[in-house]
Amino acid sequence: LITGQQIQGDKIVIFYERKFGLCPYYNNSDPNQPINGGLPQNQTLEQHLAVAAEQIRREIPDEDFDGIAVIDVEEFRPLYSMNWGEKEVYKRQSRLLIKSQYPCLAPRDVEHWAEIQYNMAAKRFFVETIKLARSLRPKAKWGYYDYPFCNYRLQNPEGDYECSTTARSFNDQMSFIWNATTALYPSIYLNGERSPTQNFRFVQALLQETKRVASEQNRRVNIYAYSKFEYDPYKSFTSFYCKEDLCNTIKQAADLGTNGVVLWSTSKKLKQRCSLIREFMTEYLGPYIRNTVDQFNLCRRKKCSGRGNCVLKKPMKQCLPTMNPDLYALYGCHCDKGFEGKDCTRQSTGVSVETNRMLPCIC
Repeated sequence: LITGQQIQGDKIVIFYERKFGLCPYYNNSDPNQPINGGLPQNQTLEQHLAVAAEQIRREIPDEDFDGIAVIDVEEFRPLYSMNWGEKEVYKRQSRLLIKSQYPCLAPRDVEHWAEIQYNMAAKRFFVETIKLARSLRPKAKWGYYDYPFCNYRLQNPEGDYECSTTARSFNDQMSFIWNATTALYPSIYLNGERSPTQNFRFVQALLQETKRVASEQNRRVNIYAYSKFEYDPYKSFTSFYCKEDLCNTIKQAADLGTNGVVLWSTSKKLKQRCSLIREFMTEYLGPYIRNTVDQFNLCRRKKCSGRGNCVLKKPMKQCLPTMNPDLYALYGCHCDKGFEGKDCTRQSTGVSVETNRMLPCIC
């Protein structure tokens, strides 16, 4: 829990790109407003890393910090082909850069080399930044906000519980990120424009894709889902999640075996919103989280001998509103490091995956 409207705490630390290191971007997606070179290929990476190192040491003074550490880079994406919409500026400026370097290239070749040059620089930025962070605070759970990626139109087709083939392909191409991070922070934000049923499908698809990405690593990778509790506080101060969407996000994240949930909200007009948030936290959200944690910890003790977490054997078609002992048959045990078996009672001699107790983090 972070207090005092700070973005750094003793359990969780967030670095936002505009105030972290010398992250390159175009202000307001305007090609005439490049910051720190605008493009990753225009940036001096060594200078960025030097500034970032100083900030990490200052914001995380404890060298043994083992909490959540998130780097939020949203202005540009790790792959050239993922820069669409307002982010097209990174493609256009990359092409102009190639043209200035090689004015005789044909248009098709310009596109080809612009993509190669951008991808090489972006990869180096994402990888070297996280490698630096891990070297300075090796026990922290380092990762990038909003990754892995999933297509945001998947809520529409009935029965669609998977990210698109294109989205999965992007994630496969971004393996260099997963290889470098120690945690994944997918964003399961809901905006209130879809039904709870559609929201359930979206959250399940993204979390299942995140588990797929994590499963390809030959080591433990923590998963913390980034969620909200307001659909759009910019438009309405009382746009709090309904009970179904609390289940779709918090409960489903636990059902699918994530390590926890990070709850985020804007600080905009917080003085006006504070009493409303306090009431929602006291009357609804707080008790809901407490009840969810208690239910999963009880299942941990009863079904998994206190040595593993209860995880659904198969994804459901709707969120189970509660988790009582009558439903334990739907769950299997994800055993802690050093234990195995269906109830985690047998000590293992081989390599196993350590799990955390279900203790959602709130930001």
